[in-house]
Order: sequence, then C-alpha cells, then structure tokens
Amino acid sequence: MNAPQHRLSQIDIEAGVATCEKCGPEAPIVLHQARDRWYCKVGRYARTTPRVVTPATRHRYALHNKGMTKADYDALLAQQGGVCAICQGLCSNGRRLAVDHDHQTGQVRGLLCQRCNTALGLMRDRSELLLRAVTYLDPTA
Repeated sequence: MNAPQHRLSQIDIEAGVATCEKCGPEAPIVLHQARDRWYCKVGRYARTTPRVVTPATRHRYALHNKGMTKADYDALLAQQGGVCAICQGLCSNGRRLAVDHDHQTGQVRGLLCQRCNTALGLMRDRSELLLRAVTYLDPTA
C-alpha cells in the first residue's frame, strides 16, 4: 500500500487549518494563488528526500554553469600556480578556488579565493568602485 499523501479534508479557511491524511488534524494550510487551491503547508514545502549537495557536486555544477570542464579548471589552476589570481593565496576555508567570470559576457577571468570573489561581488564588478576603494585606503596611490 502507498504511503499517505498530503491530501486535505475538513478545511477550515478562517482558522487556516485542515485535516491532512499524512499530518493529521489541525495541519496548517496555504493557498496556492495561481491555482486557487489549498495545500498542506508542511507537504507543500517539505522535501520527500533529503537534499545532499557535496562539495564535489557543487564544484561540477559551478564548472558546468561556466562552460568549463574539470580539465579546463585544472589547466587554469596550474597557470595561476594553484593560488588566487588576486591575493595569491589559498582559500582560507579549505574550499576550491571559485571560477570568476564577467557577468556581461560570461567570459571566465580566473580563479579566486572566497574572500576575493566576495569582494569583487560586493563592488558589483565595477572597476571604478575598486579604484575609489584603493584611493580611500591609500590616498598617496
């Protein structure tokens, strides 16, 4: 026999609850606006299987999104001497270097540690903001 589903009965819209086959009575409900239909809030947002994302999976996904292969990544890493293109260091948290790319063209620029990648993102990849930051930090530069 199949496991119970999140099917509703005895819906009390004013109280925002219903009897759910799986959760039982007094289950919170939510309205799906586009379909004009009520769902069990637990069942609507619960995953049936736990989501496991390993660092290797995250790395493959990042490479795929940038149009790179593992061989491309390894070649770029070797070209940079295994370190961040900006600070010449390794990732302080032990993660792989991030693939940095131009958000306008999608062109890969290099590999960055998490801190440098975050810093560029916070500056919205705008060189004039980075130059102002350099002037702010060192007015004689």
